[in-house]
Amino acid sequence: KRYYNFFNSLELNYDFVLIGNSRSVGLENYTNKKVLNLSYNELSYKTANLFVKTLKTKNIKKQKIFIEITALQEGPINCDLMIYDDLQFFDKSKFKNCKNYKFPFNILNLIKINSEIFQRIIIEEILNLKKIPKLTLSKEYCYNATIPYNKYYNNIKNLINLEKSINKINEEIKNVNYFISPFFKGYETSKNIENFLKSKNINIISFTNHID
Repeated sequence: KRYYNFFNSLELNYDFVLIGNSRSVGLENYTNKKVLNLSYNELSYKTANLFVKTLKTKNIKKQKIFIEITALQEGPINCDLMIYDDLQFFDKSKFKNCKNYKFPFNILNLIKINSEIFQRIIIEEILNLKKIPKLTLSKEYCYNATIPYNKYYNNIKNLINLEKSINKINEEIKNVNYFISPFFKGYETSKNIENFLKSKNINIISFTNHID
C-alpha cells in the first residue's frame, strides 16, 4: 500500500519520509507523527535515488526526509518494484536492465506474481498473517559473525562514493537528514562514518553521541 500510494499520488499526506535499509523497517512505529516509510531490505543507491526522483514530482515543502546511509551502497535497482509499473509516477526507464522486464513479462504481467513484494502482500493482507515470528540467533553465531558494514565502510573509496551519492541527492531535493542506525559491533565504524560526513559538511544525525 505504501509504495502504491507513493507512485500513484501527487500529494504526500505525511510529516516525514524515511528511506532506509532493513534496519529502518518499522521505525515509524516509534512516533505519533505520520511517516511514509519506504525502507526495504537490501536497498541500494539506485533504488533510493528512484524514490528521491519520485519525491521531486510531489509537493514536499513541508515534509522532512530522512535517509539511512546503508541504503546508499552500490547495488542493482530493486526489480520487484516493477509490480507498480502501471502507476503514473513510476519511472520505467530505471528498470531496463531488469531481466524480467522484457517480453513476455511486460505483456503478461507475470513479474507481479514473481515478486517478493507481491508475495508479501499475499501473506500480510490476503492471508492476514501479520504476526511473523521474530528471528533469533545463537550468541555464538552473533559474536563470531563477520559484519559486512564494518568491512565496507572501513574502505575509504566506499566512503568517498557515499559522499558523492549524498551530494547527488542533495542536488535533487532539500531538507534531507542522514543517519546510520546502530548495528551489532558497529560503534566505531558508525562513529567514523559520522565524523567523515561531518567533515564534508553533510547534515547527519549522530547516534553515537547518544549510545555507547
